[in-house]
Amino acid sequence: MNHSTYVIPLDMVTECVELNAADRQTARQRGYLNLRGGVLPLARLREQFEMTGEEARRENVVVVHYGAHQAGLVVDELLGEFQTVIKPLGHLFGNVKGISGSTILGSGEVALILDVPSLVQHAIEREASSNGQAGQSEKAGRISAPVRDSSESSANA
Repeated sequence: MNHSTYVIPLDMVTECVELNAADRQTARQRGYLNLRGGVLPLARLREQFEMTGEEARRENVVVVHYGAHQAGLVVDELLGEFQTVIKPLGHLFGNVKGISGSTILGSGEVALILDVPSLVQHAIEREASSNGQAGQSEKAGRISAPVRDSSESSANA
């Protein structure tokens, strides 16, 4: 079973919502969610990072914003808020799309910091292209993609 933990900077999180069964199916087909009458483009982290394994029974959407744009990051589990120290990625991993850094959690586990601006842009582009083209195939699998809200701290490497 694949299990990954990701961190989302708290200042970019608007809210978290649970997907009910009907919304989950519709969101999977369309690539967006109707959130209080507005269109919310979605980025599924399990697809974004090509994770495989058992699919979660429940999914949550973390609504994030960057500038004037919003998108929903679909995750399987939410862990809550934690203070973390963000470490930059080395040159070898500097071009990994959707990741901006890493941190070591209290458990000793390494968590990757999500690059919210690039994920928002990806979700918007995907939603726009799906309106003009046939939908892309969904990859089945489970990603344990809990959300850890973080506050940025400076640290010397």
